Amino acid sequence: MTPIEESIADSLVGTVTCEGTSAEACYNFPKDFQGFDGHFPNYPILPAMLQIMVGRLVCFALSEVPLRVKSISRAKFLQEIPPETNVQVQVTCKEISTDNVHKFAVTLFVNAAKASTFSLFCVAEQGHA
Repeated sequence: MTPIEESIADSLVGTVTCEGTSAEACYNFPKDFQGFDGHFPNYPILPAMLQIMVGRLVCFALSEVPLRVKSISRAKFLQEIPPETNVQVQVTCKEISTDNVHKFAVTLFVNAAKASTFSLFCVAEQGHA
């Protein structure tokens, strides 16, 4: 895990709950979370790339294999995510293709409102089936 992924993992509230082809998790990023550095000075919000990384980590928990993002589609960032806000993450595995590409639908919520939605297409990292 990279240092930023470790910081994201440290912001997990409770555990990732997996059931069938779906998973849910809650994150709360403190004011001093390194992902806010420089984005933006005096007005920190969670960058889109880190929202994608959060989704990827929940996908990883659901699939139980390390995944590498191959592509992202239908990304919509609808609401800013400030520090010290509970972020609910919902992931659903939509399909696993014959060439082992896992398609996930990811939604992040803040106060029950959609903050972002995107699809992740992932492949198992080398050395993992």
